[in-house]
Amino acid sequence: MMCRNRTRIATLVLVLTSSCPALAAEDADSFKAAPLAQLLVHVQREGTTERKRENKKLAREEIFARREQSLKYLINHAHIRNMWIQILTEQLVNRLEAEEAVPVLLSYLDSEHDRTRKIAAYYLGFFDVPDHAGSVLPLLEDEEAAGATVRTLGKWKIQKAVPLILPFLNDEKERRRVIAANALGEIGDPAAVPALIEALEDPYFTVRKCAARALTAIGETARPPLEAAAPAVGTTARREIESVLSTLGRQAETPVE
Repeated sequence: MMCRNRTRIATLVLVLTSSCPALAAEDADSFKAAPLAQLLVHVQREGTTERKRENKKLAREEIFARREQSLKYLINHAHIRNMWIQILTEQLVNRLEAEEAVPVLLSYLDSEHDRTRKIAAYYLGFFDVPDHAGSVLPLLEDEEAAGATVRTLGKWKIQKAVPLILPFLNDEKERRRVIAANALGEIGDPAAVPALIEALEDPYFTVRKCAARALTAIGETARPPLEAAAPAVGTTARREIESVLSTLGRQAETPVE
């Protein structure tokens, strides 16, 4: 795996450096005028000398300084499985305001590259912009982007998405079942309680725990269905139900300040 990643990085560096002359750290102004492809090359190079380390630093600073322009460039290359593109994208998204990042991310929801659609949907969830749910909802039918879309809709607490998220609790992929349970807990709609109770019998510990956490987050409205279900479920699910009911009981006893 490590060799494969290095090969991918080396291939990208080779492509990007074909028309990118080297920059010198002592000429910091040249980084401000350099194309983003050239800056990315410097970021990826190993810092084996003081000059290379300084070049990496200057290149990163300039990438972050260009804000939306850099985000568009990185997302445009997101279909390339490159570690540094992933790292820089997340670091940049965390630096940007919603008005800077969201228009860029929205423009890639219909990208021809499935990985790009997934990444755009995922990073939209970093911003509190639920008004854009209508643009994201269609990606629930996108095999590659569906999981990221469920996560984002959960972050935005989109209640109308609950019926569309519920089937993901039965997805063949464990990770998607986990994401669905987390999203339903964040949305907090009691309509999800019956399906979450069923998920307490999932064969995977991770899914069961996320479903239990979601039921706890939904709160007191989950108590009657949980109490009714307890006698009929298996031992493992019953333990989860008892744990959730115990937590809800402690929360009810805690005075609100």
